[in-house]
Amino acid sequence: MSPPPPLTAAADLAPQLAAAGWAVLDAAAFHYDYSEIIRWQVLAGGRFKTENLAEAQIQGGELGVRATWPKNLNTVFSTTYLSTDINDVGPLTYVPEWRFYASAAYEYNRTTYGLEVRHVTKTDTVVFYQNDAPDAFTLVSARVAFQFRQSTRLSLHLENLLNKQYEEMERYRM
Repeated sequence: MSPPPPLTAAADLAPQLAAAGWAVLDAAAFHYDYSEIIRWQVLAGGRFKTENLAEAQIQGGELGVRATWPKNLNTVFSTTYLSTDINDVGPLTYVPEWRFYASAAYEYNRTTYGLEVRHVTKTDTVVFYQNDAPDAFTLVSARVAFQFRQSTRLSLHLENLLNKQYEEMERYRM
């Protein structure tokens, strides 16, 4: 595994606001300037080479709301926007622009029931196999957990309930 590219400048702003003791709003904005980041360049005839870029920027924002409702219901809603640029000529590859997440968990006696939904937008910029760029996808998962004692819990997690075929590339902050 190669070391991360040198970070030449970074800025983060992440305020958090609590509302009436039952909800928390998280917001974050970020901007990173990288030097000497490596990318793939496609050449004629389907060949490719790596190149060392002088500069690349990654910026975006995140917004989330966590709420605890009456009757033991907890919810989370969040979204992330990500924009990248290479020397002012185009985006970095394999970076979806938007991600959305929602979850709800309900507790009744010693049992917790949960549902999660995650959506990732289509990845528009790829290097290899342009026709195989990762499509947008939505994943739905569910869980149930039973608390036997304070130190013993049995959980069942069902991932990808819709049996959706998807692909993720976790190369940059998401």
